[in-house]
Amino acid sequence: MLWVEKHKPRTLSEFVDQKKAVEQAKSWLSRFKPGKALMLTGPSGTGKTLLAELLARESNLELLQVNASIPGLPEELKRILDSVHSKSIWHSGKLILIDEVDSLSARDRGAVPLILKIIRESPHPVILTAINPWTQRLRPVLAESEQVKFSRIPWPQIARKLAEICRKEGIIAEPGCLQELAKWSQGDLRSAILDLQLIAEGKTRLEERDLAALGYRERESSIFDVLQRIFKAGNIRTAKLAIQSCDKDPDEVFLWIEQNLPLVYEGEELAKAYDLLSLADLYRARVRKQQNWRFRLYMIELLASLSLLKPKEGWISYKPPERLLRLGATKQERAEEKEKLSELASQLHCSVRKVRTEYLPFLKKIGPARTRTGI
Repeated sequence: MLWVEKHKPRTLSEFVDQKKAVEQAKSWLSRFKPGKALMLTGPSGTGKTLLAELLARESNLELLQVNASIPGLPEELKRILDSVHSKSIWHSGKLILIDEVDSLSARDRGAVPLILKIIRESPHPVILTAINPWTQRLRPVLAESEQVKFSRIPWPQIARKLAEICRKEGIIAEPGCLQELAKWSQGDLRSAILDLQLIAEGKTRLEERDLAALGYRERESSIFDVLQRIFKAGNIRTAKLAIQSCDKDPDEVFLWIEQNLPLVYEGEELAKAYDLLSLADLYRARVRKQQNWRFRLYMIELLASLSLLKPKEGWISYKPPERLLRLGATKQERAEEKEKLSELASQLHCSVRKVRTEYLPFLKKIGPARTRTGI
């Protein structure tokens, strides 16, 4: 089980930081009138979705939630619109949450008018979350919403939360280790907890040197951090941002994902994962063949969709791609071969590729003694 779920606040009194935002949201809910939504904006991992969930729980409201990054969003919005006028059986009312509304894409035709219709017609509170709500498409929605801004969580607050989790998990942690982890999170509490679980799960002691397991440097350079978000983030936007912020080429990220799928999924979920990977590979091939880099965006979207599948529980030790390991092992040999082929290409007045594909097979049959290069 992910620690972000296991240790998340159960009441508003446990909410980390964001006191002003919490009070503004509670005030809006207490004076709610149909026709006006609440827009929670701010960086990822600061508690926007969690606040909506806690408001629903403490107000005894049934939570109707949809993530705007999912495929088939208009159909989900229509389903919510059909249910807004019905009464909740076990709750005093309903609360509608449209999460990550700024992740709407061009294929979600009709989504914005449906969101506006829900805001205008729903007798129940409507809450939206967004990192960046100031896009052209969201202007009509923002105009009919009251905005509450979230800020990045100060690192001392994050460090205290990490220390609390360590105590509950029976882990003795060096204070300096948790402080560095908190600073590294850049105000993203969810990211900090994911990183803590990555290096601490299954241990009884956590030291600063354990940060090396995360590739402790600039955040975007850690492929292990990227894989953690792709496989366990639970939403497409977070996974897509992780791929795009990684310093490794998306093709290399593809190889890492391909290598680790059997470690992360099993049964039907593994079959679905390979289906997504095969579709991503088709677009990957089209990039190479047609030199149309727009196909890479589709490849990234499909890879990010893996985050919606259910991974195995427990600790997973990610492995580097065997293909890259083989390339690393033969790097010197390939460099020497390329140097010799370049020498031969200059003598034959042709490209290295032509020497490799047309001349080399015959030269190898003749034998190295007959060649001046020794290939």
